[in-house]
Amino acid sequence: MTASEDIVSVSSLCKKFGKVEALNGLTLHSGPGIIGLIGPNGAGKTTLLRILLGLLRPDSGNARILGHDVIRKSLEVRKKVGALHEKAFFPPSMTPSNYLKAVNRLYGTDDSVDELLSLVGLSHASDRKIKHLSAGMHQRLGLAQALCGGPELVFLDEPTSYLDVGGRDDVVSLIVRVHQESGVSFFISSHILSELERACHTVAFVKSGQVIDFGPVDELVRKHTKNRFQVTTSDPKRLSKILEQTSGISDILIMGSASVIVEVSPNQEGDIELLINRIAEKNGIEVYRIDSTGTLEDVYRKVNRSG
Repeated sequence: MTASEDIVSVSSLCKKFGKVEALNGLTLHSGPGIIGLIGPNGAGKTTLLRILLGLLRPDSGNARILGHDVIRKSLEVRKKVGALHEKAFFPPSMTPSNYLKAVNRLYGTDDSVDELLSLVGLSHASDRKIKHLSAGMHQRLGLAQALCGGPELVFLDEPTSYLDVGGRDDVVSLIVRVHQESGVSFFISSHILSELERACHTVAFVKSGQVIDFGPVDELVRKHTKNRFQVTTSDPKRLSKILEQTSGISDILIMGSASVIVEVSPNQEGDIELLINRIAEKNGIEVYRIDSTGTLEDVYRKVNRSG
């Protein structure tokens, strides 16, 4: 498969559970890389993942993974993909080394368990019983399991759930490193948008069973937050109340003890920095700096309001 070909290709996918419409004509086409799937609870993310993994049949539409139809060629798909589910279970009395050897036997492969453990940073715990591993080590073991058999694409469902900040950072860094070193693509569903922003090349926003926006992370951030600014000030609470009454300024949000985030209307005339500085000076408020700002979380809030 060349870099220009789609690894995930979904067209007009529909799925109902009784009267609940989980997927409503969902369409998504993505090439290799690290792809993020974002959406509120009930948006259809889990249903989509289950269909792509061949665990659920759609009512209509089609889905292809690595060029193979997920229903008619499910065996070929499963040979080329790996998966780490949100609540993975591992035999507590086995060691990571013995567990991965057992998984390899199921795949009929002779992948080096030592290399897998080294790749995910678990060499030091290879002979420790799984029940004695930390939550972060469990996720590393799950990623090693997902990499058994040499997949071209790995699905990760909430891979940093139940981890502390340090553990989440480690897992995200690990995913990026594995992709860079092995070329494996990842399809990640997560609620922690800051992590997806760090790891992903592209993201898809899903709402009500449809993809409402999709593209490279940096392009989406520029597209949806180009008129968004962070104002560092001596009195964010009072300044925000004044800006709420100012024409052309909206979506005002106090951040921490010294900042206000504002969105400026595209038709706002004049220099926004000059306008805010004049308002602040008139009211005896100091403004230290005004910076363009935008994150994936900002994009999420905006597309879910308008999508």
